[in-house]
Amino acid sequence: MEKALGDVLREEGFRKEGQSKWIRRVGETVQVAYLQRSQFAHEYFIEAGICQEKDIPAGRKPDVVYCRFEDRARIEHIIEELEKARRNEDETSIKEKKDKVITALDFEAPGARKSTPGEYFVPSVSMEQADTNIETIQKTVKEYVPEWFEKRFQRSH
Repeated sequence: MEKALGDVLREEGFRKEGQSKWIRRVGETVQVAYLQRSQFAHEYFIEAGICQEKDIPAGRKPDVVYCRFEDRARIEHIIEELEKARRNEDETSIKEKKDKVITALDFEAPGARKSTPGEYFVPSVSMEQADTNIETIQKTVKEYVPEWFEKRFQRSH
């Protein structure tokens, strides 16, 4: 998952910095993309943010936590924001796109929590399903994340 996401982000000029984090510097701003695994389930979150160099503490690496709250978002909110900006007024279509990526970010086998209650490690989806999920995530990140960064960068300058 991390490699597949990294492949897409490298195409956009990002470089890996730290575990599951990619950055791209543009002038005095730092664009950060971050892959996080849930501590409670076998699902992931993708978050993006734009930080100002001056807001990153001395000696620290760029991180989404240093981005202003309004300049960071999870992938599902990025989809919603851009689809509305594209004047896609169809709320059902937007919800379907968000749900598709949320589902793809979940690598836990259906019903795994019920069949293994209280367990941290539960059965994962099949390899075929994992490959399909990763492909969906790659396509979604490629379609939305670079555009979101561009629109956010333009708005701040």
